[in-house]
Amino acid sequence: MAQTNDRNQWQLIHSGNIISQKLFTNKFVFEILNALKSYCLYLIRKIRLWIVLKVKGKHYPQKSNTIAIFSLPRSGSTWLSELICEIPNTIKVDEPLYRGFLALDGKMPATGHGKIKQLDKLEFYYYQPIPPNEEFEEAHDFFRNLFSLKITNPYLFEETDLRSIPTSKNVLFKFCYGNLLLPWLVKRFDFLPIVLVRNPYAVVASQMRHHSFERILNQKSFEIPKFRYSEYLTEVIDLDQIKHPEEILAAIWCINYLAVSGKSSKKNWLIISYEDLVRNPDVEIKRIFSYVNNPIPSTIWDRFHQPSVSTDKSDFQNKEQLLSWKKELNPDQIKRIGRILTKFKIDDYSDLSITT
Repeated sequence: MAQTNDRNQWQLIHSGNIISQKLFTNKFVFEILNALKSYCLYLIRKIRLWIVLKVKGKHYPQKSNTIAIFSLPRSGSTWLSELICEIPNTIKVDEPLYRGFLALDGKMPATGHGKIKQLDKLEFYYYQPIPPNEEFEEAHDFFRNLFSLKITNPYLFEETDLRSIPTSKNVLFKFCYGNLLLPWLVKRFDFLPIVLVRNPYAVVASQMRHHSFERILNQKSFEIPKFRYSEYLTEVIDLDQIKHPEEILAAIWCINYLAVSGKSSKKNWLIISYEDLVRNPDVEIKRIFSYVNNPIPSTIWDRFHQPSVSTDKSDFQNKEQLLSWKKELNPDQIKRIGRILTKFKIDDYSDLSITT
């Protein structure tokens, strides 16, 4: 009797193993097929992109046909880019400097992460600085090819209808990781830069609830690796004094803000405040389109009241949403962010009663 029970038990276990193997095999096959499907779709789009760019011909960047937005993630750059793309015959190149989810763990971004493989060869960090007077030939070649639309990566045109490329006349580049490069870029390339700045408390609060910053939230300590010009980060961020995610995100905001808010910036690029754009759209929209030397599109207000593709709802439609960060951050987090701003001698946002 005992033998029978043992045999039945063995058969049950064996059957369970067979079922598990089948499930595993089916899941594995499904994942392989899904990966192959994604890769095939990528290749098809890459071929289509190569064709339409060939039809269009080389893009010769100049101030009359090339605009670039510089901002930080979760600052409203997608929304602003969609407003500017209301200009007829305008296409968008989206976040070419993206290097994957941010992690200050002492390591460079993993090879193959991000949108453009050339950034691996350049060994660019997430937020890569290049001093304005430094010569970096490989980086210069990269940006010359980028601005000329010679880099045929479909991920750069995910928010662009490829059919619109052959007849396009204007190109808008959206950089969420380029502030530290802007002073270097404007000395070497001809384009119209627009800097979008948002309240650091709101930016940090939005970043902390977004999945792309999960790695930062789970880190216990922060470290920046050595790379070309890394001293421009490590010499100004005292990592020994930073213990919380909101502090490192605030420090990153400060470095990027200081790089584009100096006295010389007013003559080199247009600075737009996200909060001003929400509160005084008539004035700010006029400033933007006057700067890019284009009439205000008739469709601009319809687009203004639509949420961008990167947000679930239209926060900017409700001015009270400008203060939502006060509910999302606790008092200790607000104090810690304020301490970082003070350390960097940024007092533009010191009065929390009017900070919006």
